[in-house]
Amino acid sequence: MAPDESTGNAVITSQSFPDVVSQVPIAAAKSLSASVLVVDDNSSKRLALKAVLQPLGYPVVEADSGRAALRCVMAQDFAVILLDVCMPGMDGFETAALIRQRQQSELTPIVFITAFGSEEIKNTHPYAVGPVDFIFAPVEPDALRSKVSAFAQLFIKAASLATQAANVQAVADQLRRLTGAAPIGIFQIDAEHKYVYTNQRWSEITGVSAEEAAGRRWDTIVGLEQLAEVRAALAEGITEQGEFCHRFEIPRVGATSQVVVVDSVIIPDTHGGIAGSVGTLADVTAEVRAEEAMSRARDEATESSRLKSECLANMSREIRTPMNGVIGMTDLLLETDLDARQRNYAQTVHNSSEALLTIINDILDVSKIEAGKLEIEDIEFSLPTVIDEAVDLLAGSA
Repeated sequence: MAPDESTGNAVITSQSFPDVVSQVPIAAAKSLSASVLVVDDNSSKRLALKAVLQPLGYPVVEADSGRAALRCVMAQDFAVILLDVCMPGMDGFETAALIRQRQQSELTPIVFITAFGSEEIKNTHPYAVGPVDFIFAPVEPDALRSKVSAFAQLFIKAASLATQAANVQAVADQLRRLTGAAPIGIFQIDAEHKYVYTNQRWSEITGVSAEEAAGRRWDTIVGLEQLAEVRAALAEGITEQGEFCHRFEIPRVGATSQVVVVDSVIIPDTHGGIAGSVGTLADVTAEVRAEEAMSRARDEATESSRLKSECLANMSREIRTPMNGVIGMTDLLLETDLDARQRNYAQTVHNSSEALLTIINDILDVSKIEAGKLEIEDIEFSLPTVIDEAVDLLAGSA
């Protein structure tokens, strides 16, 4: 490797590739710019071709034999190869045939350049080895520059498209990895309502592999009992934004059915129609089963409360009957001839019976509260009387 005296840049010399003479700056060789390979055993002809191509500004690599040209092609890609027909050891046709055997260079444009006119190749089939053009001596500079420039622009455009394709593929691979790792099912449906993509989680939920799902209609995973309901919900449930959300059950062969929630959105096409839809499939079986268990527990608790209220009501009615008898008998006792002490005792028994009956009635009110049938009374009462009755209950013990 030696410096270029005219530019001061490092250049690749014959020490880098035996039998190859090069004038390409290393920075240019590593860039996406189009490089031109000139193959000729005559150094004067190579120099003349370089001078013609210099105004284009493309890097030019020189090779002085077919063997050297093959080494250059192995080392880098070229926008176009200018190849001499008549060379010692390996002529241009043999070199072109070997270049075409390499997959990466099988489409590289090859332009044969001959200084001996058409008679040189009259007994051959020159296009059989894949050249795209022939230039006969004397070489017209403008024509050569025009051809090379066209091939170079195509090369740069192809490299740009390849880079864009690689970027698109990288994004697609990243999205595929993300959807593959997603905890919910992801799917895409075409305009004919058939699956074109499903991720791994979708297959785990439905029990249908991606290969089996491809080309199947979306409603094949819905049970026959729910199919009409889901279709009706789809027809009525799509919003103005093209969104749809519905819950249904997926039957699975040899396994318990799965309850899922589908959220999807329509993909419009360029003509205002529908190109398909994308959506998610979430497994909510556990949540639904929990809701059902809670509903059963709530119903059981309600029934238990109802039975308790009925029991309290029955007990209260049974207790109230003898209490009414006690109250009635104390009323009759108070109407007889009693001394002051006996009358006081009888009155206390009467008042206590009335208080106990009030408690029993309150128990019945609890039952009415749970049944939502409690009626609030608004009546007048005597506070001193209420206090005296409460005191009389404890007066004997005091």
